[in-house]
Amino acid sequence: MSPEGVTMLISLLQNVGNYRNDETDHDKAIREVVWFRNTMLTLVGVDEFNELADELGL
Repeated sequence: MSPEGVTMLISLLQNVGNYRNDETDHDKAIREVVWFRNTMLTLVGVDEFNELADELGL
């Protein structure tokens, strides 16, 4: 996947941690998605993510 594709994916997943309810399975899924988002951000790097997000208009 291209750095631009990863940047788009990270952007789409940025707010996923805001969705909460009282279900344990739901919270586990949210934690896994947040982990995935953070891992992708680490791979791309924060500075490159920010530059690409600006270039892509995100």
